Amino acid sequence: MIQKFSLVGEKEVTRAIVTEFTAQFAEYVDCDCIVIGGGPSGVMAGRNLARAGKKFSSSNEITTLEVDSGSVAT
Repeated sequence: MIQKFSLVGEKEVTRAIVTEFTAQFAEYVDCDCIVIGGGPSGVMAGRNLARAGKKFSSSNEITTLEVDSGSVAT
């Protein structure tokens, strides 16, 4: 009988999952734009950014936003 999977422990499986997640998350940490709001305008903005090849992050809910000047908008 052919063994398809090798025996591994929980530690190795967890490490593989965390490593892959971290690599994928790192791709999205640095983005060109942040879209706030998932309504029609936010969805269209995201679509247009994606079509333009831009990396963006979107959020439906935000309570505090820190901007470059150091001030906080709420």
